[in-house]
Amino acid sequence: MNKTEVTKKSWSNFKTKDDAEKYLKDYPNHSAHQILNFLDSNINSIIDVACGNAQLYPIFKKQNPNVCYTGLDFSEPLIEAAKKTIHNDENSKIIFSDMYDYLTNTKEKYDLAVLSHIVECCESPDLILGKLSSISKYIAIRWYNPPTYEYDFSEIRMSPLSNDIGNSPYIRREMSKDYYEHLLNKYNLNIIHTSSSPDVLHILEVQK
Repeated sequence: MNKTEVTKKSWSNFKTKDDAEKYLKDYPNHSAHQILNFLDSNINSIIDVACGNAQLYPIFKKQNPNVCYTGLDFSEPLIEAAKKTIHNDENSKIIFSDMYDYLTNTKEKYDLAVLSHIVECCESPDLILGKLSSISKYIAIRWYNPPTYEYDFSEIRMSPLSNDIGNSPYIRREMSKDYYEHLLNKYNLNIIHTSSSPDVLHILEVQK
């Protein structure tokens, strides 16, 4: 089983629908509020990559009721929870797909792409940032740990998805600062905003 298969299996390992609906709903999302506060009225369409149960959707809709939100995830339990979150919002949609497949094939364009704690779990951050830089104006990355390391490394960590099933393994990648700078330069990405509360937020502007 490769890294991608391990990750997919882990994030689909919720025991009940209720577990998927509640997952990370209590996580402090201060940095998510800051995204639209900083970008203001420039954002009318958002793709939330690895959206989970669409926990950020209410935040974005409260700040801009007319925003078109697209949530993308490969976990079927989380996708079902996300559909419940957006309910009957005709301006929003939830897509069940591997993010690499969708980003490679989509013709859609977005004002903003959001990556919440997912770059650390990506098998290919290069591919993700490359694809997003071609379809979005801004990319917001929320990090658990920003790229400050001298070298890249991956490790298997355990995440509690519910109180009943115990821990599930997932792949966590720590990115070196040199590799991050390489990707920013490769795809003409400029960091225009940073903050830390409690996770670290980087807002990148795509330089055309």
